[in-house]
Amino acid sequence: MRRLWVLAAIAAAACAQTLPEHDNRIFTAVPVAKLSAADLVRAFEADGAAASDRFVGKAIEVSGLVRELAEAPGVIASFLLVAGDGTRHVRASLHEDRAVEMFKTLANGQRTTLRCFCEGMTDHVQLKSCVVP
Repeated sequence: MRRLWVLAAIAAAACAQTLPEHDNRIFTAVPVAKLSAADLVRAFEADGAAASDRFVGKAIEVSGLVRELAEAPGVIASFLLVAGDGTRHVRASLHEDRAVEMFKTLANGQRTTLRCFCEGMTDHVQLKSCVVP
């Protein structure tokens, strides 16, 4: 019986870090922080546990330069926000209700600010449900 509880707790923890791609709460969410893409990446690289406690599952506003902007039909619209010269950046996935209009105003190399839910860091810091604040 104890083994089942342990497995259930592990499964719940694994699912807790996965956010929906398009969460309508972002439209009214108050950001817990406003920071640059570089500062967000540095926070996760310096102390991943502390950064996760502070940002994961919460709305944040992040600013940075757009890179790898490409629109593909039927694919979740996402791009990188440059975070300095390193290999890790911020991957922003746009909210489906705003993606088309946002793509019309974005360009590679352009500075932008987004309000998103933070999912954490894998190869990049992952942001979901991004909208223009």
